[in-house]
Amino acid sequence: MNRTLIVGIGGFCRQIEYHYSQWEDEPSPIFFDNTVNIKEYNGYEVINTLDYLSKDITHFVIADSNPQHRKRLTQMCLSLGLLERNIITVDINIPYSSFTKMSKNCIILRYSLIEPNVSIGYGCLLNTRVSLHHDVKLGEYVTISPNATILGNVEVGNNSFIGAGSIIREKTKIGNNCIVGMGSVVLKDITDDEVWVGNPARYLRKNS
Repeated sequence: MNRTLIVGIGGFCRQIEYHYSQWEDEPSPIFFDNTVNIKEYNGYEVINTLDYLSKDITHFVIADSNPQHRKRLTQMCLSLGLLERNIITVDINIPYSSFTKMSKNCIILRYSLIEPNVSIGYGCLLNTRVSLHHDVKLGEYVTISPNATILGNVEVGNNSFIGAGSIIREKTKIGNNCIVGMGSVVLKDITDDEVWVGNPARYLRKNS
């Protein structure tokens, strides 16, 4: 029977773990973390090296909210021949699911809303109660934190991070490798590699 490798240990893993506990036909996952020397996490097996990966481990999930970490860890898992697995909770609201485009290696957590003509790129993470309104386009490895709202016709570039409770105004563009701080209200475009914070959001520094 196929098993899933969950990469990471911590608070975010608890959310992923909860969803596995709801699936009776899913065998117990194995966690991987080479930064701690433990063998068990909440009753699940933890391994500290991937040198001798069991053949029954066929898929992976990256439990890390940092876009750059998630990208690096994904590449590591793919190099081992593992397959991406999407985690999509049953209590999200996608009323126009036939118009939504979603890539692989994505996580969408509880009570999120996805409106029509939304495109979600490879490796994206939508945490709880995220709202994506019509015609939103997310690039690869985008992280949207809890309670963030992205209004219509917004584009978010690769590897960008949107903080909890943020609001992104309609018809704006956020570039690649950007950070929008918690609770920020973005009213205009943000160019690549920039950090913006506040209400209204203002440029803080380069994201180096």
